[in-house]
Amino acid sequence: MAIISSSRQHSSQEAAVVVQIVESLGFIINKGKSVLIPSQKIVFLGYVIDSVAWTVSLPEEKLNKLKEQTLSLSRKPQCSIHELAHVIGLIVSSFPATKPARLYYRDLEVCKLAALNSSDGDYNAIVYLSQLARDSLR
Repeated sequence: MAIISSSRQHSSQEAAVVVQIVESLGFIINKGKSVLIPSQKIVFLGYVIDSVAWTVSLPEEKLNKLKEQTLSLSRKPQCSIHELAHVIGLIVSSFPATKPARLYYRDLEVCKLAALNSSDGDYNAIVYLSQLARDSLR
């Protein structure tokens, strides 16, 4: 439920009223997980949501981890299928915030699936990354 108020103070008062009503109806509010202070930018489900700029982005730490993992893997001619699957998972989890990521993970997925087929599903087996896959990581 969104409440649009004329001021920050008025918004805080309205939020307190809503909390009081909801609690009087018997619901328990986890105040540690609730955002009761008006804000235009929050971190929600691992993404930074900005209601002014209408953007969804990755938090700095998640973005740095993604960059670090993809660059590290792009420098290797081979890795374990498990390691490749981990990086693919990081890329896929960034989809809501980085639309172009969808264009680059498919070559990695093709390498992973081919390696899994040839290794009878052994994620510890080695996969040789094609030049196209390494370029996609970069």
